[in-house]
Amino acid sequence: MGPRARNSLPIYTFGEFTFDVAEQRLLGSDTVVDLEPRALELLEVLVARAGSLVTRQELLDILWPDTFVEEGNLNSYLSVIRKALGDSKKLSRFIETVPKQGYRFVAPVEKVGRQDGDVPGEATDPATGEEASEIVPVRPAIPPESRWRHYGIPVLASSALYALLFVVALFVEVAYDYESFGEIGWSLAPWIFGWIVTTSALGLWVDFVATRSGRVYGLAVSVLVFLVAGFGLVTGVSFWLPPHAITKASLQTYTAQAAYVKNAFYFVPLAILYVVLPFNLVARLEGELRRGKTRQVLRLLSGGRPKPAPRGSVYLRVWWLTVLLVLVAVTSAYGTAHLFDRLTPDANANLFMRLYQIRLFLFFLLASASVGWLQLSFDRLRRQSRAVLYEDSGRW
Repeated sequence: MGPRARNSLPIYTFGEFTFDVAEQRLLGSDTVVDLEPRALELLEVLVARAGSLVTRQELLDILWPDTFVEEGNLNSYLSVIRKALGDSKKLSRFIETVPKQGYRFVAPVEKVGRQDGDVPGEATDPATGEEASEIVPVRPAIPPESRWRHYGIPVLASSALYALLFVVALFVEVAYDYESFGEIGWSLAPWIFGWIVTTSALGLWVDFVATRSGRVYGLAVSVLVFLVAGFGLVTGVSFWLPPHAITKASLQTYTAQAAYVKNAFYFVPLAILYVVLPFNLVARLEGELRRGKTRQVLRLLSGGRPKPAPRGSVYLRVWWLTVLLVLVAVTSAYGTAHLFDRLTPDANANLFMRLYQIRLFLFFLLASASVGWLQLSFDRLRRQSRAVLYEDSGRW
């Protein structure tokens, strides 16, 4: 809500309250009610349109025009305002909930222009005539949360871990001849990292924009970006590697070129399963909530038998991903031990093993962090859904 001329800002009176918009102050009969600025802005919107229905989406667009916030935050501020006004669960004297639609300020409101009288002063104690000192502190339980916290940071973190996998894999494949290819590796590393981070973040961002707007092609575009970026990278980088085997072992090893390309067959499916699909699902469920499909979202996230996922997404249970990750970890541990037992002793054998272990660590760190993010997102969506349904039932 942008700046406005002070003289154009009215004074509202309703019940025993006086709301001075210019001063951003709510006065009770004998107290100054201390509300957060956002709560006062919300109250102003409702009071200015007294008697008319104001939808949830209208309130979100007016109060947070450039930021994504949960509807649960809106409910929190409404509860704060109702508490300050003295509304009860059985009787809404001021703010009425219109189930599944929005809210209506139902108390009679009188608008007083500043040219018609003085600005109300501070409330005074009728017994002493002195300024009342009682302040009623009211704070929303949940502060507004931007999409940067829910999406921006996880996207950048997962993209960086994913990119590091390709960087470390390059050094793994040349570790046995690091003296000859180490310099090439360090010259390629920044380009590899930058390419994967940029394309991954771009693919997820396109998915987010398309999915949140209700379009179903977001997931397909994101998967395609990851496939092209991952396999295109390893194919291009492999031309800088020799066409013969570098890693020395008693078992058959791939050429350096083929070995680096093989990494994409591990990394790309990992990113799609543990990053792209969960990200798309959470964004899709957020969009469903914004379109009023609260019960469907809560039913999907409440456990029991699997429910159909929203169109254009794939529903993944956290425990499915966890079990799969454990199975992969067990298999990897066995495969790593088998490989290390057959390595040819060499001055760079220890370097190879350390880099190989780092690659495994990054692999499982990316997967486990994504599972944790998905669980936290599911919990947040469940809380948000229940808060909306609780509000709709009139038991705010």
